[in-house]
Amino acid sequence: MSPATPEGKRLWTMFTPTWLERTKQHPSPTLDNRTISPCSSHPRYSPLIQRVKPTVKTIKVWPEGTDSMLQDRFKNTDWNMFTHTDLDQYASSVLDHISTTIDSVTTQKQITMYPNQKPWMNRDVRLLLKARNTAFRSGDAQAYSTAQPGLS
Repeated sequence: MSPATPEGKRLWTMFTPTWLERTKQHPSPTLDNRTISPCSSHPRYSPLIQRVKPTVKTIKVWPEGTDSMLQDRFKNTDWNMFTHTDLDQYASSVLDHISTTIDSVTTQKQITMYPNQKPWMNRDVRLLLKARNTAFRSGDAQAYSTAQPGLS
């Protein structure tokens, strides 16, 4: 048993290891052909970008003037050619015409999505960061003060 402290609480030194026991070196297993290899003893951390392969996504790009071009095409469409008694067939034919018209006006672009890429870091934010960093490196205080608020 351990002695009582002035507050009336007992110190439990009986269960705590002494300094010698805490610092005692434990023998490691021998590393010969019959035992564990040093490479498999501890798993190593690998970053997410090395564990997961990047994915490629196809997106539609709307060039300048696409909205007015689509409005003109839909204004000139003969909507009377879509006459079907079945509602499902009518809806699918109208949606097919709309998607075909959109595909003829837009272009497709493939982008690479990396696993460590944040969703808010799009092209616009990267361009703002590049402008701010360029202004900072050039030492132009006026350009830096105009580029900085765009990131807030």
